[in-house]
Amino acid sequence: MENSHLQGIRALADGKWKEATACFDKVVLSDPGGPDVAPAYIGLLCARYRVNSAQKLSAFADRIPSATEEFRSAMNAAAGEYKRELQHYAGLWVKAEKAERERQRRRGKRERVRLIGVFVLVIITAILVPTVVIPMQKANVLITQEPLSFGGYDWFVLESQGGRKLLLMKDILEKQRPYNEEERYITWEECTLRSYLNVEFYSSFSPAERARIVQTTIDNSSNRTDGGNATSDYIFLLSLSEVKHYFPIASYRARISADSWMLRSPGYRQGTVMTVATYGEIDDGWPVYLGYGIRPAMWIKLDERIA
Repeated sequence: MENSHLQGIRALADGKWKEATACFDKVVLSDPGGPDVAPAYIGLLCARYRVNSAQKLSAFADRIPSATEEFRSAMNAAAGEYKRELQHYAGLWVKAEKAERERQRRRGKRERVRLIGVFVLVIITAILVPTVVIPMQKANVLITQEPLSFGGYDWFVLESQGGRKLLLMKDILEKQRPYNEEERYITWEECTLRSYLNVEFYSSFSPAERARIVQTTIDNSSNRTDGGNATSDYIFLLSLSEVKHYFPIASYRARISADSWMLRSPGYRQGTVMTVATYGEIDDGWPVYLGYGIRPAMWIKLDERIA
């Protein structure tokens, strides 16, 4: 068992997640009551979240629920000093989970207060200026309109312009696709997700459909972390500024998807990326090498003869 366990540790150190998972699975299955079983379960958790050691798991305390199957199994199998170490990690995770729930509660409260203020303003405007027409928010139109079918998928039409339409996939294409396959500082220009969307996913459309997909210059600038150079893409993810333009408040973003999804904009530091949570709020610190939901966007021509 020691040999398989050490092989798993070496695989973690080298970033070979599948190999590490196979090694730790072998430990767990071959000797369920052995001394290496608890560390093997933690090794499986490390491989699942793509970190190189148990110590690094604490850095992702707000991302990893303490109730994961691997962690519960490790706690049941652990003893002595190792169990106390795991209890320490559990304390960090539970504390982080509580802090995240409180953060979401406060955000929800602020959003409700803001919406009440908007509602009051609309009522006052209607009373004082009866002839004023309050236009419907664009996002509401997107939510209620009939999706456009293209390439076997349903799409929201975000904008129409000169015989072209900007589309956003209605559903999540994949739920566990990383922004980049390796843990490193990366921009949209160089990430593996951009390559996947513009080669593999783009190639899945028929020749006639590809003729309608417009190659577009994409602005990747960011107000915080360096977003890298502009790129020329057929298919892309929305940026933070684009999401806020088309879906200006969290409640609209929450209504267009029951799943969380990734943006192309960098997070609060290099090596992270912006995401949209299921409740519509923007998260600015998801590690680029961890899987997340993706919703492709593209410009298409209504007629392939349009330049």
